[in-house]
Parts: sequence; C-alpha cells; structure tokens
Amino acid sequence: MGRDQAEETVGASRSNRLMVWRVRLQLITVLLMPLWYLASRA
Repeated sequence: MGRDQAEETVGASRSNRLMVWRVRLQLITVLLMPLWYLASRA
C-alpha cells in the first residue's frame, strides 16, 4: 500500500515538472516574440 502511494507521488512530481517546463517555454516564447518582431522591422 505504501509502495503504490510512493509511485503515485513520483508520477505526480514528474508531470508537475513537465508542466513547469511547458510554462517556462511559453514565457520565453511570449517574451521573444515582440523582440523578434522589432528586430525584423528594423
């Protein structure tokens, strides 16, 4: 019973880490888009 609970927490932390990286990539993209737009106009 304890082992199943441990496996569930490992899976949750793995998916949570994946979600954190997705948010980071989205933030980087949102920050780079205006810079790329201004650079292409110049």
